[in-house]
Amino acid sequence: MSAQRVLVTELSPIIQKSISDKSKLLELVSGISKFIDSRSDILYAVGPIGNIVITDADKEIIFNTAGLTRETVKESIKRATYIEKSWNLANDPFNIASALLIRELRINKHDKEANLVLLFLAYRFYSGKYGSYFKFDPDPKIMEWVINNMSKKFIVKQYGSIQNTIKHVSIVSDQKYVGELLHGDDKDIVNYIQSLQTRVVGILRKIANEFYEQKENGNSYINFEGDNLDEENFHLADSDSFLAKRLKDKTLIYMRVNGIQYKLINIAARMNDISEINIRNAIEEISEKKSSEIDELISLILDIFIIENQGSLQDIQSINFIKDSIMLYKKSNTKNSNTLRIKEILDTWLRECSEMYRKSNREDTLAKYRRAVYTYYVLNIQKAAIG
Repeated sequence: MSAQRVLVTELSPIIQKSISDKSKLLELVSGISKFIDSRSDILYAVGPIGNIVITDADKEIIFNTAGLTRETVKESIKRATYIEKSWNLANDPFNIASALLIRELRINKHDKEANLVLLFLAYRFYSGKYGSYFKFDPDPKIMEWVINNMSKKFIVKQYGSIQNTIKHVSIVSDQKYVGELLHGDDKDIVNYIQSLQTRVVGILRKIANEFYEQKENGNSYINFEGDNLDEENFHLADSDSFLAKRLKDKTLIYMRVNGIQYKLINIAARMNDISEINIRNAIEEISEKKSSEIDELISLILDIFIIENQGSLQDIQSINFIKDSIMLYKKSNTKNSNTLRIKEILDTWLRECSEMYRKSNREDTLAKYRRAVYTYYVLNIQKAAIG
């Protein structure tokens, strides 16, 4: 068996047999249609106002139609030597099963069903990344105002709803890569999935960018308040805590809008003498699995620097912030509860999100990993503060 064609060779015959049962196709159409109806308030809004949320039970629609189990797909993925263990997207059985199901449906001229599976897979990517860009659901009226005031170059403005926008980018992606999908090498399957995710996430990123830009500009209609970071505007009694909170919020917005900053990963890896690719893989995994926990880390870093050590906005915008934050973190005999909590968070994240970290037995190497991840978030704070 060709190592580059494991997925199609092992799994497609099972799918082919399953979809020959017409009742399976009827269940597929019914299941996805019911899913869309149950989320219609979110899907037919003009812009993102809530997460679509696909549960494991929802995903069974795909596995049942394909005649596959998660474990069966996982075993084939393990045997596909083209797929690296660190590729989260390609190691997800749902993604692989969906792409292969689309392939078999296209081959057998079931285009209506194939388009529904394509749309469902796009929902999964939207669902997985929504929280990275919108920690809190936007107010529907504010989002509508933002979309209405976008230029027509934005696809979401052209198509009128999130549902239509996702459908459009899915079809565009499919048309471009369906030839590769039908060709069927493992690399082709991965490329097909990657293209769809990139386009769906790109839509989210652009809308979030526009939404938060309005917030940063203090648009009078949107009426966001409290984003002025000029220290002269703070009351002396609460300026430290106010600055820390506002910088935390500004950093989280910056990270949601800009995504993973690979230049900052490079800098963090070099500063701590550790492999860039290993830190990149760890940051990508952390960003996907721990997005809801990042705000605590940012808060702790800022509390130590601003509240405990009287750092100013100007300090954070200067090289002093990088040097001092790392120095405070590196104190080996520290009893500071915030610093200890930071190290606990980093260790937990890396044990869950870095295979190389789990494999290492050298404390010096483990410390470098933790410090590099810490440095990455420190650099993001400074970037956000500088604007």
